[in-house]
Amino acid sequence: MKRPGDDGSDGGGGSGGGGAVTQLKDLKHDPTHTLDGVQRPKVTVDLGEVTDKNVEQIRTLLSVVFPVVYRPTFYKELHTKHATRTRMAYVAKDMLVGCVSADVDKTDADALYIMVLAILAPYRGYGIGRHLVRFVTDELTARTEYAHVKRVRAHVQHGNDDAIAFYEHLGFTKAEFDAEYYDPDVQPRGAHVVVYNV
Repeated sequence: MKRPGDDGSDGGGGSGGGGAVTQLKDLKHDPTHTLDGVQRPKVTVDLGEVTDKNVEQIRTLLSVVFPVVYRPTFYKELHTKHATRTRMAYVAKDMLVGCVSADVDKTDADALYIMVLAILAPYRGYGIGRHLVRFVTDELTARTEYAHVKRVRAHVQHGNDDAIAFYEHLGFTKAEFDAEYYDPDVQPRGAHVVVYNV
């Protein structure tokens, strides 16, 4: 099932089940990295891997963020097929506040595709979304297996101006528009494709 490419969410807690965790530097407020210029206290973020023991946290996160229900196979593939291309963002060591997952783009052999990007609304503006996107645009594209990648693509639901602005702030550009990208029960159905050239 297709889903909106929003940069917002809500979600569970606990990093349960292990998985590698990479601690990012304390994120200090930097108005050049926020869209609204609001000063916020620094936040420490840990990026962790998805496993069969913590994938349910992503299910909770996405159920609040997106107006669609993902099939069970989507979650199974997150911790099997897509585990090396998925990261979960935690604050306070164990509170899940966001996630990103990417795959090789099925319509563009030279691209990675951001399947999911979600951040809890209260944690937007702290640079967490930027770090998750940079995991895809910088870390994944630097891996030998993705040396051929020239672009990173994502869909953003029509009308989600905040998400478009977020991606543009990170160097993405709007490329095309698909008027019937989402299933008929998701409105609006249209989606913009945003592209980042590596």
